[in-house]
Amino acid sequence: MEKIAGLFEEKLKLYTSLKDVVEQEKAYIVDMDLEGVWASVERKKELAGAIEEIQGEIKELVPQGQARTGFSLSGMVDTLPLTLKEKSGLRKIGVGVDACKREISLIAQKNKQYLTEYLSVIDGIFSTVVNRSSLDQYGNSGGMRPSTDQAPLIEAKV
Repeated sequence: MEKIAGLFEEKLKLYTSLKDVVEQEKAYIVDMDLEGVWASVERKKELAGAIEEIQGEIKELVPQGQARTGFSLSGMVDTLPLTLKEKSGLRKIGVGVDACKREISLIAQKNKQYLTEYLSVIDGIFSTVVNRSSLDQYGNSGGMRPSTDQAPLIEAKV
């Protein structure tokens, strides 16, 4: 029981850390701190890997033949040969993990919205500078679209 409780608590700590990183990422986006954004991406990858490892360890503790196809902490708790009090404690941690996951999802959606807004502002600035507000300035290849009536703002020749 202590081993699985420790794993559940460790998983909750990892998700809490992930939530903190995603919240900090918003500040990096607002400040347009690219180094901070890349550092948060790397940290999120590390945390995701650690969470996957914990999930694997928890799955190993589920009795053979009782493992479910999906991964749900409450489903795992139901299959464990524990007392009602022990199951209750584990479910409480599981609820905390689920709440943290929902918060992470909401924060990530807001971060995506902020990023999209900031990129549209930058695109608007470039459109204004080159006086072509009715046309997107950049094509799918990442380069400026060809201009027939005006010289481009940025041009590179090789």
